Amino acid sequence: MDLTEKIAYIKGLCEGLSLDESKPEVKVLNAVVDLLDDLAYEVQDMQELYDELSAVVDEIDEDLADVESELSTILTKMTMTSTMTMMSFTK
Repeated sequence: MDLTEKIAYIKGLCEGLSLDESKPEVKVLNAVVDLLDDLAYEVQDMQELYDELSAVVDEIDEDLADVESELSTILTKMTMTSTMTMMSFTK
C-alpha cells in the first residue's frame, strides 16, 4: 500500500467513526488527515520527478562513457602517430 492509499484508509476510518464535526478535536483530526493527504501527493510528485531525473542522469552517464571511450581511442591514435613520426625522424 502506498502513502496515498494509506491516507485514504485513515480517512475512511475517521469517516466511519461518525464523529461530531463541530467538536474542536474532530476539526483538528480532520485537518491533520487532510494535511497528510496533501503531503502524500507531494511525496508522490517528488518521486515521479526523481525517477525522471534519475533516468536523465543515467542517459548523461552513458553519453559520458561514450565520450570517454572515443577520447581514449583518439588519444591512443595520436600517441601511435606521434611515436611513428618520432621513429621516422630518428632513422
